[in-house]
Amino acid sequence: MARVTKSAEVRQDELLDIAERMFMERGYDTTPVQAIIDAAGIAKGTFYHHYPSKSALLDGVLGRMTERIMGGIQMVLASPGLDAASKFKIAFSRSGQFKTEHRAVLIQMHRALRSEANAALYARMIRESAGILLPIITQLIEQGVAEGIFHTRYPAQSARIMVEISTAMGNLVGDSILVDGTPRLSVAQLEDEVAAYHDAVHRLLGAEPGTLELYDTAQLRLWLESAATIPAHAGGTP
Repeated sequence: MARVTKSAEVRQDELLDIAERMFMERGYDTTPVQAIIDAAGIAKGTFYHHYPSKSALLDGVLGRMTERIMGGIQMVLASPGLDAASKFKIAFSRSGQFKTEHRAVLIQMHRALRSEANAALYARMIRESAGILLPIITQLIEQGVAEGIFHTRYPAQSARIMVEISTAMGNLVGDSILVDGTPRLSVAQLEDEVAAYHDAVHRLLGAEPGTLELYDTAQLRLWLESAATIPAHAGGTP
């Protein structure tokens, strides 16, 4: 049988599709690289040519998701008829909706990222995410100040602080409901954390209460329910 030759981009997307499906079904730790190779019908050397490790493959799956989320956000930012508050809310909503729709695989991958073996990868991804978000949030705050929606003398510094507390909020939610399959926050506690986050953001930007309700607690409840039903796979397989 003649070997099927595919471009690097097509092959990488194929491997990411397979990995995403297997990580969701089996868990990251219990999905061996060989299973992905077999499903793709390629040689081991071909796999390692594209992804030098399973951690690199995990990085690729999450990176592709980030690109898809950012594509939708960029469309919102380019909308001329939207004020800054609307852009904030729509961007957060679309990002949250995408993640919620993919929560089964994201829960499994989040658990993998919080392992000691992937600590460096997780730290790098947090830094890269902050680097992507900072100029976007700075732009939106500057727009909101010009529109009289936000009241801060320090848009760039406020954006940095907002990225930091948003990252902390994401870590809190993730560590509380995703790590080991046992939710550590009740629905009421989760709602209190979201309310506190929104209060902090409004105070930071000098916005009227209710201007920026960025987290959808209904979506977070779905995450909590899913985390309780998706088993945490034990035992790693390289």
